[in-house]
Amino acid sequence: MKIGAAVPVYGRERFIGAYLEMLLDFGITPVVTLGTKAWVSFIPYEGQPDRTELILDKFFPEVKVIKGVFSHHRDSVNQAITNGLMGMDLILVNDCDMFITRDDWNEFVKFIEGEHTYEVYSINFERMIIEYYFDWRYGRAALRGGDPPLVALKPPVEFRHMTRATCDNEIVWDTEGPKYHHMRFCQKGRGDKRCNPPVETKDYSPAPQEIADRLIKWEKILETL
Repeated sequence: MKIGAAVPVYGRERFIGAYLEMLLDFGITPVVTLGTKAWVSFIPYEGQPDRTELILDKFFPEVKVIKGVFSHHRDSVNQAITNGLMGMDLILVNDCDMFITRDDWNEFVKFIEGEHTYEVYSINFERMIIEYYFDWRYGRAALRGGDPPLVALKPPVEFRHMTRATCDNEIVWDTEGPKYHHMRFCQKGRGDKRCNPPVETKDYSPAPQEIADRLIKWEKILETL
């Protein structure tokens, strides 16, 4: 099974290196859509781009990058799909701050292979996603509420938003054990109190060492740029 990943990016220098390294280690083909400004119909443009493009140029010259101005998240994802990933059997549509261990990734592949008649795959985030606050040390179960977010789809299905695709032939990955680790509230300087270190830490736990090691490695690399 040929697996690709649509990687929409703007201002993600903190995670893009670790995320692309993980994809390539797992044999996944990424296509990056690099916004020269934030999604113009969704997020107000603030300041200049960070060092994401420098990281792509310096460390990932083999990865296809589509650079431009994208109107929305779906525009960014769909351009990666239609302009680089149509030959794939499966396309990941996760954010670039979503990490998974190799063992749990292998479980996901087994799930896909066992449910190969579906075209859209989502996840029971309330028990299968861990969200992190400030950095990889402070993780806990995802905030409850909402529909299961998409994790993958098969072309020519397109992405509408985080919980919907252009096809309804969907199945939810819902099992005990495997976890996705989402650095959702690890945006230093954002101003959201959830992005600060928790005052009371007893309800939090760190990411698996495999993921922590990737993030620490790329934090150190970022310090040298």
